[in-house]
Amino acid sequence: MTPTTAPGITAFTWRDGWRYGLMGLPLAFVALPLYVLLPNHYARAFGVPLATLGVLLLAARLFDAVIDPLLGRWSDRLFARSPDVVLRWGAAAALALGLGFAALFFPPVQGLQPLLVWASAALALTYAAYSALGVLHQSWGARLGGDEVQRSRVVAWREGLGLLGVVIASISPVALGLPATTALLFIALVLAWWAWRRAVRPVPVPATLKPGQHAPSGHSMALPWTRPAFRALLAVFVVNGIASALPATLLLFFVQDRLQAPPSWEPVFLGSYFLCAALAIPLWLKLVGRIGLARTWGVGMLLSIAVFVFALALGVGDFVGFLLVCALSGVALGTDLAIPAALLAGTIADSGDRGQAEGAYFGWWNFATKLNLALAAGVALPVLGALGYVPGTRDPQALQLLSMAYCLLPCALKLLAALLLYAATRPDTFRVERSVTIQAPPDKVFALINDFHQWERWSPWEDIDPAIRRSYSGAASGKGAVYEWSGNNEVGHGRMEIVESSAPDKAVLQIHFIKPFEARNTVEFTLAAQGGATTVTQAMYGPSPFISKVMGLFFSMDKMVGQKYEEGLARLKAITEK
Repeated sequence: MTPTTAPGITAFTWRDGWRYGLMGLPLAFVALPLYVLLPNHYARAFGVPLATLGVLLLAARLFDAVIDPLLGRWSDRLFARSPDVVLRWGAAAALALGLGFAALFFPPVQGLQPLLVWASAALALTYAAYSALGVLHQSWGARLGGDEVQRSRVVAWREGLGLLGVVIASISPVALGLPATTALLFIALVLAWWAWRRAVRPVPVPATLKPGQHAPSGHSMALPWTRPAFRALLAVFVVNGIASALPATLLLFFVQDRLQAPPSWEPVFLGSYFLCAALAIPLWLKLVGRIGLARTWGVGMLLSIAVFVFALALGVGDFVGFLLVCALSGVALGTDLAIPAALLAGTIADSGDRGQAEGAYFGWWNFATKLNLALAAGVALPVLGALGYVPGTRDPQALQLLSMAYCLLPCALKLLAALLLYAATRPDTFRVERSVTIQAPPDKVFALINDFHQWERWSPWEDIDPAIRRSYSGAASGKGAVYEWSGNNEVGHGRMEIVESSAPDKAVLQIHFIKPFEARNTVEFTLAAQGGATTVTQAMYGPSPFISKVMGLFFSMDKMVGQKYEEGLARLKAITEK
């Protein structure tokens, strides 16, 4: 997640912005009814039980999530042919999306069982078309390239116009009704595709793999998972996405039952939320230019936490207070919309995969998005139902549970996401180093380091487990000497080998930790003569994978390992100065 400058378009004007980004409007227009209105609509208009509704939405969204990686691979194959092929299939997906949406909200059947069957088929069609169109459009934008600011500008146009679509979708069902809303969707899809045809086109870019990187044959769906940076970014995205999906799923229940707001307030709340998000995006883009994408996203997360803590105190009639919550959380939403996809585009470029596998990346990315929404609906709704909450309840205990689910749980998840994001930005390598000056010649000190049989005399690691099992192989000392150990959970199991021995100046060891965790690092001893004394420096360095970065938020490797190094060097000093 380090800043990068990737080749690509040299300028992205406002004309380029709306031509490319306009497709974001109908896509977002569809998303709001699907993820916010649909659960409430089926529960209240058709009487579908919450538990049944939760299972239906979970199954449909899991299906949708599963096909996303396949659609991503399909997208890369279309881009390999030509942008015109992409546009033709985009038109087909747009038509299917409109038809599926209409079928979903206007079921021609009655009765619970026929309704569930029809809804399942309509959801499958709508989600599949939505995903196909979304992956094609997202991949197109990522293939445009550019630096952090440029990538965030491309995403901002897509998401900003998407927010306009959400604002329209939040108002039109109440103001115009669902039939007019459906007609607006068809019009928006036609106009968006027409503009997309006239948008700036990606320039083919050859793969630029860095040393040590490899691409699976044919750029398979597995490619993104071979990139550590993608795995780290996805972890942040998933946790943050669940945090955002929970209040989205529970919004109308909170408004109608906790606040007891009349229906006329619902479009005001939703409209202010998405309108403030759209208005805030230019401000967030300016902040990106100052502090970068990752830090800007972190600021947005912290703002969201503060807002939802405040929302916990709201009760019946606190409409103005909740309007403030909607406005400020909308401002925070601006980062969730404009930043993650821009970070992903940078990750693709940094991994050497730009112009080759954007579809594969966004396929898995959208898989995670759908999984977040599925978990939010499929878990939160049945749990609330089991704990006693039903739509329309006025029971104080049930309403308190609703408030906690709507406010506190997202806060906890947002905080976790912020911590993971901070961890992901930490250096990809580590180094622990300690030194001591010993009043002894270098060869005397070096003899204790270069022979693993001597380590029992001075290494503090040997004291942790009195029952530690040791084995020696290879050379008796120096290059090729091997030492293996196995002990309790604290000592674990591992192997060391001296790979370089330059007496009496330097010894380099390769250390392989097998248990309790897998790691491969380098340990280096350097000895510098200073008159009659020797300065000994012991250092360990190596890669810092994402899990190590996360653990580093709570445990300091420098402190833990460095303390042992200090103890060991002190023992070397005591032994050799006798």
